[in-house]
Amino acid sequence: MTPQAAGVLLINAQNQVLLVRHNYGQRRYSLPGGAVEPSEAITDAALRELQEELGIQVALERLVDIYRTVGMNKPERDVFVFLAHPPASLAFQADPLEVAEVGWFDPHHLPSPLTNEIKAALQDHLEGQYGSMKTIEREN
Repeated sequence: MTPQAAGVLLINAQNQVLLVRHNYGQRRYSLPGGAVEPSEAITDAALRELQEELGIQVALERLVDIYRTVGMNKPERDVFVFLAHPPASLAFQADPLEVAEVGWFDPHHLPSPLTNEIKAALQDHLEGQYGSMKTIEREN
């Protein structure tokens, strides 16, 4: 079975996207999220990761898409990206052991480096293209 991860595309009232930069791995900016644990529902994994990383709870609105990341001699991975529009009063408290940085960014002026699926997920959301599976080539 292909390893799975879940991420949440949080879009605020100003149409900014919430990104985190973790203290581990390649330290790229990414959507809040992480690996789906054995026998865990994918939506539960997305909500659990939001709670663990940022101490927040939101309602998931829809699946944006599933992104299969391939290439660079690494195993394929399916990333399920969900959309959520948090309330204006949302206050998050990032876990300093896990998250180095968190912030709202203009989707047309994103920081770098980014994880592989962010650009595709944002483009799909902005174009209203939901509910498919797409293959994304890993970038350095």
